[in-house]
Amino acid sequence: MKTSILFLLLVCLITNCKKNDDSASLNPDFTVGLTGSYAIILYREGSQSITLPTSTSSGVFEISKIDLTHARAKLTMTMGGNSNVWSTNDFELKRDASNPNLYAMYISGQTVGTITATAMEVNATSPDGTVTQIKAKR
Repeated sequence: MKTSILFLLLVCLITNCKKNDDSASLNPDFTVGLTGSYAIILYREGSQSITLPTSTSSGVFEISKIDLTHARAKLTMTMGGNSNVWSTNDFELKRDASNPNLYAMYISGQTVGTITATAMEVNATSPDGTVTQIKAKR
């Protein structure tokens, strides 16, 4: 009888123990810590690149929240004192499985870059095959 009671007690303890689930502690709002300004530090198009800012040129990505897993990136470049919005794109965020602080950025199902709370990188290929890379940081 004592053996049966101990066995039942052991079964109850095992089945009632909670597993340590790190995903439950992850914030479902992927945009937290990612919104705001990222200063452009590198603009590379094909084989030509420029390190920014310079005395006459600078750029900034403004990231704003759309919903829990989507954000908007507005790229503004300033050259010779004139500021122009180069592009505004909405993108989906997907958390990296091995690094919960790193998010992949997707537009129309295609990966276009990565973003963290301190840095972002965008890569795009034009129809003629020219690769453009933009790096930014806070």
